[in-house]
Order: sequence, then C-alpha cells, then structure tokens
Amino acid sequence: MKLKRDKKQWMTSMYDAIKGKRLSELVIPGTHDSGTFGILSDDGYLVESSFNVFYDLGLPEVHLWSRSQRDNFTIQLESGIRYLDLRIVAIPQSGSFYWWHGLTGDRIESGLQEIANFAQHNKGEILILEFYNFVRPGDRDHNTLTMNETEKTQTSDLIYKYLGPYLVPSSLAINPTVESIIATNKNILAYFGDSDVVTKHSDVFRNDIIINGWDGQTNTEGLFIDRSKKLEHFHDHQPNDTTLISGCVTPSTSNVIGGMLLAGLFPKGLQNSLTEIQLSALLETYDRTALTSLGSDLAKHMGFEGTSFDLLDLGNKTNTLGMNARDKKLFSSVGSVHFKGTRDMIRYWLARPNLYKPNIIEVDNYHTSDVVSLAILANDARIPREVSINFQGNTRDGYAKKVFDIFYTGGDEGLKCKSVLTSYDIISATKGVLVNMSRIQNHESLIIIDGQYPIDSNITLYVSSSGSKQWYEIYHGNIQDWIINNHDIYIRGSDTGNGSGFAYVSTKYNDFGPKCTEGLKAGVLNYVEWDAKPNSRGLVKCETNKF
Repeated sequence: MKLKRDKKQWMTSMYDAIKGKRLSELVIPGTHDSGTFGILSDDGYLVESSFNVFYDLGLPEVHLWSRSQRDNFTIQLESGIRYLDLRIVAIPQSGSFYWWHGLTGDRIESGLQEIANFAQHNKGEILILEFYNFVRPGDRDHNTLTMNETEKTQTSDLIYKYLGPYLVPSSLAINPTVESIIATNKNILAYFGDSDVVTKHSDVFRNDIIINGWDGQTNTEGLFIDRSKKLEHFHDHQPNDTTLISGCVTPSTSNVIGGMLLAGLFPKGLQNSLTEIQLSALLETYDRTALTSLGSDLAKHMGFEGTSFDLLDLGNKTNTLGMNARDKKLFSSVGSVHFKGTRDMIRYWLARPNLYKPNIIEVDNYHTSDVVSLAILANDARIPREVSINFQGNTRDGYAKKVFDIFYTGGDEGLKCKSVLTSYDIISATKGVLVNMSRIQNHESLIIIDGQYPIDSNITLYVSSSGSKQWYEIYHGNIQDWIINNHDIYIRGSDTGNGSGFAYVSTKYNDFGPKCTEGLKAGVLNYVEWDAKPNSRGLVKCETNKF
C-alpha cells in the first residue's frame, strides 16, 4: 500500500521520521520570486531600470517577464511549499512597500498576513523565509537603488508586526533540528540579506547564512551541468550547512526577444518605432501575419532560448520539457541532452545521495515541477538509489548562434555523426541470464533502480556498427557496485562506415569526440575501435582505464 502525505501538513505527518534532522538534512521545496503572483499588468511601478528597454521598443508587456508564480502565498504554502523567496521595494511616491521583480505586484501587508495565518494554523509546518533586495526604483545610471535608513526601519517593523509572534528566536542554533524548532512553539525562520534590517529586531531576525548555489543559465542543459557541480560541491564541502539551489532558467535577452517574436509582439513594437513612411513600405512587403510568422521562425532557430512566450511559460518548459521544447527539425541533434527538465533533474539528484546534496530547491511555476511531491518522497526515504547508462551517440548539440547580427543564443556548432549500435546483457551468478542482448537506442537512457536485480548481477555493455557482424565488449561491472558509488556512465561513438567504428565510455555528461572519425581517447573509462572491412582483423584497439 502506497503512503500518501497531505501536502498541506506533510512535515506534521512525518514528524517522528524527521524530528531529529537538521534543516540542512531535509529536502525543502521552495518558490523563486515567490511574491510575483500579483504582477498582473504593467500598471505597477517600474523598479529595475533595465526594463525600460521594453518601453523603448514600444513593448509595454513587462509583466510577462516579471511573474514567476501564479498562486498567492496561501495556495503555495497549502500546496507544500516551505521556502519563500521574498523581495521588497519601497516606492517613495506611494509611501508603500511592494513585492517586486522588475515591476511591483501587491503591497506586502496582505502577503505577510497570509503567511502569518498559515503559520498560526499549522504549528508543525516549518517555514523558511528569505528576505533580500531591499531596494528603491533605479534610475538611468543604476538598475536599482538601496532603501534609505527610514525605509529599512519601516520595512522591518512591518514584517515584525505580522510575523513576530511566529518567528523562531535567533538564539536557537544556526542549523537547528526540526524537534528544537517545534519546541519553541514558533515555526518561521526569517533570514535577511541586509544587516541593517536584521539589527531592528535581532532577537528573531537572522542574518542570511543560507549558502546559495545560484548562477544564471539560459537553458536547461546548462542548468543541469551547473547545478550538478554545485550540489557535488555542497556534498563535499558544506555537508552540514543549509544550502539552496535554483532550479530555474534565468531569462536572458535571447529568452525575452524570443518570447516577443513568438508572441508577435516584436513586430508590433517594431511597427510602433518606425516612421509612417517606413511602416508603409514595410507593410507593402509583409502584412502583420507574415511578420508574426517570420518572428516565430526566427525564435525557433534560437534554440531553447526562443521557445517561451513569457516567464511562466519558460518555467513550465524548464520543468517539464527541457531542451525537448525546441523544434528538433532545426537542430543537429539532441544527443547531449538526456534530461527533459527540472522534474527529472531533481529526481536524479535525490536518487544519488552519495554524490549530491539537495537541500532547499526553488523553482518557477512550481505546480509543473513536482518539487513538493519529490521532496516529500525524499524526506520519507522513498526515493530509491539508481544508476543510469546513457547512450548519447557522438553528437554535439547545435543551433543558430546569431540572429540579426544583434545577439547570440549560445550552443556549439552542430556535429552529427552516424551513431554506433549499443546493447547490454545482465547475468546473475545465482539466477542466470536476466537480460539477453537488449538494445539501448540512440539518445536514450537505461535506468537501473536499487533492488531491481540480485546483488550478484553483472552488466556487460556492447557496441557495434552497421555492416559489422560482431559485438564488441566496451564495459563490464557489478550493478550493485555502480549503484552504491552513484556511478552513471555515458556511451558515445560513431559508425565510420563499411562496418568500422569506434566507441568510448565516459563518466562525464558533456564530453564529446572532436570529429565523426576520431573518438575522445584521453580520460575515458574505455575506448574501443574496430574495422570489419574484408581481410581486417576486427578489433583494432581497446583501451581500458580503472575507476
């Protein structure tokens, strides 16, 4: 029978299992730019001066790239979110304080009351609030300005007014256990990125000591590679610290312009910026539909950066589709990508506890990320360890690097080689043959879960090419050892024609051979080269390295 936790009170329901754990040992689901649900139009105050580019282009739809979440705090918290990323701006002309991201959303009072209400009625649920970006609107010389002393005092007092009764004393340990937090009869830990704000109520306000692994990435492959390295670093160097990673793609100019092109906004803005004579000449050649179609085609050529209409759509595609959101016909390959999106990345990290340390994970458009469900399963010890064998061909991802000679979208030059064939068998010393020469298709992964096979099972990987009548062993190992060591491997290789080819096994996600005729021979686990031409000896070269 499967155990199902109530997301609204998932910490309460598993208290006995987690009470002895410190915050750094939990998996805590969070939202990025948590207060942006209130940015519904362009009627708010403009905070970041860089957003003026929208208006300069005649594009007033700033809010489309400011809003990361749809739901208010009550819905977020009742859905299981336990970390909120909170940013506050002071607007001098209104004398009020707002949640913001580029533009302002709601005033902070109603949101603070929602958080307080949840904390009051759910005593066993621990909330982590991170307040930072205490700013005023920027000017032409500064993207944002810092709040003055009076504004910081007013902000601090407002937060204390609503949340004070529920704030865990700052005298409690830096990295407290769940049990010690609940024993205070308080359940909100408030961290601040501004020491001036902390001093106003230092008995319950905490300095921001959450180690942040943020680094802006404009597509999901870059996100996976960067965050995996950071989680490995956390595991090795900050095992006892509270850490945070962003599971969000950071929109760059390419993402935003791609969204404008897809939505047909860029042609509209272009038309608004042209003189009457220029516009008439342009419309003689292209009507609005044609311009929109042209924009859509250009966006597709931009890669992942050109697939999303707005920030919520970007979050959805990041969470669910990843690089597969692109039009595959326009790219050399998807061989370098085996994660569809953040949902798969999070599960991947959680299933490899000896390698990665996921702690607080924040996402955009959280509903499509499964971050709450995955966190609950992880804290309940219901995500089994696993290992993956990934057949990536020998291809580099590639797409148009330059659009209009204005901006770059990134990506390698496309290199698509004719792929080798891969198969595997699994044999148990006690049970005999369990899998007999089963194929792994190009660009696919074989996932093996702990307990799926007897512990005395060995797996052997083979490669071949069209025209060759022989399979060549490229790697062999005990499955249980792979799982214990979180040992994922990647197979790549090229069919060089006439029954010849090469293949290699690597532990690195993104190492690819430089040519279709030459494999990556240095630093790999195993390299095999064969020649099945008439009068050839078959296997030409085999190099093996130990782990």
